[in-house]
Amino acid sequence: MNINLKPEQEKFIQSQINLGNFTSPEQAIELALQLLQVKTTNSG
Repeated sequence: MNINLKPEQEKFIQSQINLGNFTSPEQAIELALQLLQVKTTNSG
């Protein structure tokens, strides 16, 4: 699967990588999806 991010989303992810919070965009997206999964699981 390929996804397209808005420029501001790409910039945010890159800034998080530059700060050392993630080592790759994939790592950031993985965490975002985990958080979304928790949120949707807990909201039901």
